[in-house]
Amino acid sequence: MKTLARQIVNPQLGMDLGIPAAPQTAQLLENFGYDAQTKAWTADLGYEPFFSNTLFNGPFSSPNNLNAPVDSLYVFQRHTSKQQHILFECKGRLCVLEPWTTDNHRVLATNRTEPTPNGVRTSYEAFGKYVVITNGIDNPIKYRGDGRLFPLGWAEMPGDPTVSSVRDPVAAGDLTALEAADDYVGSGNNIWTGRDNTFEGITSDDSDETTKHIYRISFVNENGSESPLSNDSNAFIYSGTSVTRNGNSGVPKIVSVVQIPKGPEGTVARRIYRTKKDGDRSLFYFVEQINNNSSEQYTDYRADSSLGAQAPDRTYSIPFPSKGVRFSNAFKNCLFVDGGEMDPTRLYYSAPLEPDRFPAFNYFEVGTREGGDIVGLETYYNSLLVFRESAIDLIRGDAVNGFEIVPFVVGIGAFSHNTIISIPNLGVAFLSRDGCYLINGGLDGGSNLTMTKLSKNMDEFFERLSVDAMPAAVSAYSAARQELWFHLPVSGRPGLSVGLVFHTNNGQWSQRSIDWPIRCFAVDKDQNILFGADTWTSGTAPNDLITRGIYVVSGKQAAGTMYPPSGDIPKEQDPLTFKFRSQWIDMGLPYLKKFPKYLYIYGISTGDHVVQITHYKNRNWETGYEGGEYHGQIADEADQAVYDDDRFKWNAVKWQDKRLIQVRIPITTSSVSEYAFEAEGQGGFHFIGYSVEYQADGTMTIRGKRSD
Repeated sequence: MKTLARQIVNPQLGMDLGIPAAPQTAQLLENFGYDAQTKAWTADLGYEPFFSNTLFNGPFSSPNNLNAPVDSLYVFQRHTSKQQHILFECKGRLCVLEPWTTDNHRVLATNRTEPTPNGVRTSYEAFGKYVVITNGIDNPIKYRGDGRLFPLGWAEMPGDPTVSSVRDPVAAGDLTALEAADDYVGSGNNIWTGRDNTFEGITSDDSDETTKHIYRISFVNENGSESPLSNDSNAFIYSGTSVTRNGNSGVPKIVSVVQIPKGPEGTVARRIYRTKKDGDRSLFYFVEQINNNSSEQYTDYRADSSLGAQAPDRTYSIPFPSKGVRFSNAFKNCLFVDGGEMDPTRLYYSAPLEPDRFPAFNYFEVGTREGGDIVGLETYYNSLLVFRESAIDLIRGDAVNGFEIVPFVVGIGAFSHNTIISIPNLGVAFLSRDGCYLINGGLDGGSNLTMTKLSKNMDEFFERLSVDAMPAAVSAYSAARQELWFHLPVSGRPGLSVGLVFHTNNGQWSQRSIDWPIRCFAVDKDQNILFGADTWTSGTAPNDLITRGIYVVSGKQAAGTMYPPSGDIPKEQDPLTFKFRSQWIDMGLPYLKKFPKYLYIYGISTGDHVVQITHYKNRNWETGYEGGEYHGQIADEADQAVYDDDRFKWNAVKWQDKRLIQVRIPITTSSVSEYAFEAEGQGGFHFIGYSVEYQADGTMTIRGKRSD
């Protein structure tokens, strides 16, 4: 006797690629978002150009020389997010968007290295009023937020100063402008002596005493970072000689003239140091700070007793130690940078609050332990996470009491710094070779730092990763969407092809199709996800797809824009195709044959969208059974009003609230051991769950095949 039963999946969970998998999960959830209010999956995703009213998407045109993929993207927020600067790289140019100008952008730098398809993207790290920009090849730079770029660190020591005497005081009648001044003449003495309290000099006031002075200089930039000291100047040597002039005798003290070099861009001051009269090269003292970068000469009149504090030693500041820095991170007011491809196991850090000054001994060497090269940095609570190829280390402490590095885990590492990202209230997520991991907890206040695998049921997906191209992978987290996006290279395809999304509000995974042209990510001040297109198309003919520049993920339900038949406003492209594929359901009776009768789809009415249903049986995805299509309307009532339908006019329609709907779909598979279905379509599908109504008469599955 046949018995009627029902298998219910409500609510529908996320993707699970394990075998066997729980029936509440899905084989595929493509181009869906999650609505925590209704515990439902919504196919309301789309993307639109940042400049939605222009065919060229703002500045991304051939005349602007921006007709290429967007290689990197970053949003720099200042003044409590009231101001944001959108930086991007395209065709070897570093630019900032300026939508209020005619050109919509400003070029900050040219001739920058364009990354290879599998190369690491440019790294951006905020440090105070700057953004540190590094890519491992070009010279590291800082963007100040006002259109100006400055070099990061001091590339080299200042040039050597040179010193000479103003005059020879012994020569009769050789008066300086100072000695000829009225104030000096009125003092009653025509000799500049060492005992004069008003007019000083740097030499001795003792007859026949030889003095020796040596100078060094340094540069200071606008954030207060001091450069390394220059090499020594030539020695200024002078032997004191008693002279008589106008009846007065004495040993004149003379001044020196120092030729000082100009500093690099960003220098706002120069500091002069010198030895005392004994010429001891180990002891230099502060003379003067020249608060400009234009003067080329300084007259030194300060006596030894007027000198300031002792100059810093050579270890206080050194030339920037990592010319090929790939990424950086701010931690405890210091800027940490890696050593680049030539020194990939070394980590340097700056002086506190001075991102350009690197003391000589401020570095760690991690190559003494297993784990491979450094691939990324991320600050987490009171620690700096140092990600390596197959290990993770922690840096603890502070600049005052000293930093220390300790191992955290060995055997698990990261691919790229662009796939290491902080998630509020959860921790730090990163991609490793076998999945996505989350670091949470802490080491302070009695808590423990732990690491868990987020992608436990997604191993099959990660087995498809193109490992050689993973350094190009990118990620972004949006608090507004509560989604962690990864865009990854899979199945040997060139470039980034498939997206993987972790929904933090339900702890589930979904997927993004190959239709997303993503090359790089950023998140703006409103937590909108921006991405740079991975290609550039001209779109010159009507209905040609336009893909170029910067896009915004939105609920517009359009996959970009097309060239319009007429006019200059781009035409919306069709919505993205969503696809849902259920798990294989055995109705709890895997050994019995079942006769599924009806599939019930539960959802929310959000429009007149069309969903195509295909049935499958017995784990065979090659042969599908037509299930027909249905519209997202209530089956036994009049259609609700929708856009783009001549039946509903603006002046005659009362718009209705969305309603719960259930649609019954006949199943045409005959008897099955296991059943699954696929739903595919475009538009605002709002999917809560489903149920399968079936009968079983006790028929058992066929006996297994024998080897004989």
